[in-house]
Amino acid sequence: MISDEFVKAYILLEEKLRMQRIKYKKIEDDLIVMRDKQHKNMIMNKNEKLNEHGISDDSVINITLYEARDLKQEDFLGSFSPVVVFTIGDQKDISNHKPNTTDPVWNENFAL
Repeated sequence: MISDEFVKAYILLEEKLRMQRIKYKKIEDDLIVMRDKQHKNMIMNKNEKLNEHGISDDSVINITLYEARDLKQEDFLGSFSPVVVFTIGDQKDISNHKPNTTDPVWNENFAL
């Protein structure tokens, strides 16, 4: 005759194994979802339009303009207002003017 302790131990072991199988099944399902997402991204990237430099037309470049030092004053009238112009393709952005300084500080962000 099988003792009660043996039956209880067997039931506990079976429960632990069942929980472990559930845990592994969850991990396996998560890996499948991750693989499918990666596969979908790869397919989307194949359809992505690239320019002649291999860069996506949907790409954005983020630029931070900090400062300039010791600029040469070129204005013959004596006024000086440094400005920076960023141009990429047909996109253009201009920094703020910094009047009367050869050491302008902008700390501006641009996205083209």
